[in-house]
Amino acid sequence: MSALILALTPEEAAKALGVGRTTIYRLMREGALRSFAIGRSRRIPVEALAEFVRAQTPGAEAPGAADLAAHHQVKAGSGEQYPD
Repeated sequence: MSALILALTPEEAAKALGVGRTTIYRLMREGALRSFAIGRSRRIPVEALAEFVRAQTPGAEAPGAADLAAHHQVKAGSGEQYPD
């Protein structure tokens, strides 16, 4: 059984975009990439990542949140991630 991912860690978002973790933290700090806090950790909504990609590619079809979320699933209860 797998669960749908609603938010990514900065490390997961960096991997999805093919950039470094520092770049993700900079984008969050500058307000270019929405995120929220859970305790001392940051999470990036999958939809925010899709919005960021769409904003960077005007006129191009970027993946929607459902596409990104479906690609990042976890085994229920394990926290282990794997693509479809």
